[in-house]
Amino acid sequence: SECGHRGGTTWLVLSAPGGRGLAVSSEEPFGWSALPHGAQAIDAAAHPSDLEPEAHATLCVDHRMMGVGGDIGWGRSVWPEYLVPDGAYTWRTTLRPFKQPPATPPAAAAPIAGAE
Repeated sequence: SECGHRGGTTWLVLSAPGGRGLAVSSEEPFGWSALPHGAQAIDAAAHPSDLEPEAHATLCVDHRMMGVGGDIGWGRSVWPEYLVPDGAYTWRTTLRPFKQPPATPPAAAAPIAGAE
C-alpha cells in the first residue's frame, strides 16, 4: 500500500505551528497522505535512515486508489472488489489556504473564514 495513505475522508485540515495551512474538502470520499519527505526522496533512499529532513511536507490527494493485493506474489495482483475499472472519472475537490484553521469542517463549496 501507499506509505501513510488514509481513505474515506471528506475533509482535511493541515496546518503549520503558526496557524497557516490548507483545507481540503470534497463531496465524495478521497484518499490522502501527508509525509515529511517527497516521493523522489523516498524512492531514492535505500533505508529510512537515509532520508534527510525537508523544510516542507508533501500532501497527496487521490480520488481513487487501487489497492489490497492478492494473497500471493505470483497470482492476481488486486482482489476484484478493490479494482478501479478503466473509464473516465470526474471528481471535484476544493483546496483552500488559510491563516488560521477553520473552527468547523469545511464544506466542499463553502468559503472558509480567514482564507487568503
